[in-house]
Amino acid sequence: MNVKLTDPWFDAAFFYGAQPDGSCRLHHPDGTPTLFSEAQGLFLWCPCGYGALDKDGALKFPLDLSLNHGRPHGVMVCFANPPCGIALPPDFGPTSKGDKSRHPRWNVGGTGLADLTLSPSVDVGDPSCWHGHIHQGEIT
Repeated sequence: MNVKLTDPWFDAAFFYGAQPDGSCRLHHPDGTPTLFSEAQGLFLWCPCGYGALDKDGALKFPLDLSLNHGRPHGVMVCFANPPCGIALPPDFGPTSKGDKSRHPRWNVGGTGLADLTLSPSVDVGDPSCWHGHIHQGEIT
């Protein structure tokens, strides 16, 4: 799979305002999206469901629940080096597969979704449903 992170299917968005209770915001109160410069992390729908087709053979957008084939699950990527400079609470975000007390962080580079690069690779699910890379805004 080589697809752009900006593909509407992923509905990728930056988040900010991460709280110790696990909450965060994808949009500002006025509805505007979080900018990369304000971001503490990234949310997207898991690539494991990308490419599913609807009953007419068209690429299925995840919010179509008519056939009970909605988005598989979300992926939250927490930044080790958030562009906003505000570190995440230590217990915020998903836990590591091997150590449920650890909350992994990814190094981020770029200027937005179109050229975003994460390191290391992202491995989702237990067992793994998707293990891949986001490099220069492309999901592989």
